[in-house]
Amino acid sequence: IEFDNFKYKEQGDDRNLLGVVAQQVETVYPLWVSQNSGFKDENGNPYKGVYQDQIQFGVNIVVQESMKRIEALEDEVRKLKLKLK
Repeated sequence: IEFDNFKYKEQGDDRNLLGVVAQQVETVYPLWVSQNSGFKDENGNPYKGVYQDQIQFGVNIVVQESMKRIEALEDEVRKLKLKLK
């Protein structure tokens, strides 16, 4: 899932926001995506949104797993350096 910059068309706001594309999230984690039938795109399809708390939890898990991998690699480098001495 890639992060992307976007602007809300309807709000007329010039701020760049950071987020994810709901359709991309839906292909991997369909339960993280909601549909708002009150708002429709130009083709009549309901707008989709992403449950932000789910994305946040997912990012936290990835960071934790990455930190474990980094620590394991650092430990391996430390051991290799000791062998070279």
